[in-house]
Amino acid sequence: MCSNSACALRSGETSILFLRTSSVDLSATRRQSCTYVVHERCARKSDKSHESTHEEGTNVCSVAFILVYNRYILWRSSTREIIMAVTLKDIAQLADVSVSTVSRVLNNKATEYRISPDTEHSILEAARKLKYRPNQIARGLRLKKTNTLGVIAPDVSNPFFAYIIKRVQNIAHNLGYSIVVCNTDENLDQEIEHVNVLYRNRVDGLIAMPVGQDYRHFQEWVDKGRPVVLLDRCFDGIDTNKVLVDNYSGAHDAVEHLISFGHRRIAFIQGLPGTYTNTERLRGYRSALQNHHIPVDEELIVGGDFREENGYLETKLLLMMADAPTAVFATSDLITLGALKAIYEEGLSIPEDISMVMFDDFDFAPYLKCPVTAVRQPKELMGEMAVKLLVDELRGESKGGRRVVLKTKLIVRESVAKPRAPVEEIRVS
Repeated sequence: MCSNSACALRSGETSILFLRTSSVDLSATRRQSCTYVVHERCARKSDKSHESTHEEGTNVCSVAFILVYNRYILWRSSTREIIMAVTLKDIAQLADVSVSTVSRVLNNKATEYRISPDTEHSILEAARKLKYRPNQIARGLRLKKTNTLGVIAPDVSNPFFAYIIKRVQNIAHNLGYSIVVCNTDENLDQEIEHVNVLYRNRVDGLIAMPVGQDYRHFQEWVDKGRPVVLLDRCFDGIDTNKVLVDNYSGAHDAVEHLISFGHRRIAFIQGLPGTYTNTERLRGYRSALQNHHIPVDEELIVGGDFREENGYLETKLLLMMADAPTAVFATSDLITLGALKAIYEEGLSIPEDISMVMFDDFDFAPYLKCPVTAVRQPKELMGEMAVKLLVDELRGESKGGRRVVLKTKLIVRESVAKPRAPVEEIRVS
């Protein structure tokens, strides 16, 4: 430690400032003549110097740690409030009981060890007064669980996945779990890396919305007894819990709806080929056409991922075809946004010039210039079911291997109309 009154250790844009003080008033009964205060200074972009934590142009973070008698104390610089990092011994002293009794009560074992209700109440009240917060790291090492769930998502910027993650977080929190979210950016190498990191950090279980091209890294979790729930996308070769939607029926219903209006040239803008969701949606598309004896034109099956850019570029190319499609089936919400942009840039109107149906149903779909007919997925129920299956397995209330398939619903709006008659037909009539 520095012998000067203050010294700083810099790392990147963040500096740690060590202040040596002659006295810090901790409480009426606790003082220490030589205390080290550690402030984390977060530098703002400013031309002014940062020699003092009180200078304009700097922002002193609200959390610091003070080491006193080998104890850590939380310092809130915004309110100049010092809060002790309370231990079980502190609670035991205040409640006038043993440390072991405090441990049993805080671990919900008062009944098991026949601790009286009065003693239990006294301990809980002492913990409340001292603002006790358990050390989750130490607790996790001792109990071999962290009350943390890992969540793997292919694209957190996608509203569909963002909504599911939000629901997962809410349900997990209500059940006493925190979550760690990892974004793979639809990249298998990143997914494998994130899965390994979560395993090393001992998350209790994993909810994965995988890229969908390989499952061996998930199989390793299952083989080692770590629960995994596959959500939205799955693999038939792995024996674990799965929560899916009926992508086949959803796509089939969407194409049937377009066919009912007289469309025969229906473009299919797909997501990532080889993934479960894309394969099933493509199968539903083909099946609906075949049921009506409409030849499948492979040139109308385009696209390579679930992103907005994919929808934009592929729609541009589709509209340039000599025999352009009269309808577009966009297989994700982001693909839909890109397709809409391309259609409007070409000066076309929906549904007068071209019809559209989308898979997924973002919140603002009804408020677009032309409200888009959509295959709605039960996003809320998907997230809720995934957490329930995982937590039930963690608590020993069920085993893996269950497959839950949820129904979609076609939400009919104003984006589909009869195709415009070709010029030749207009002239004949």
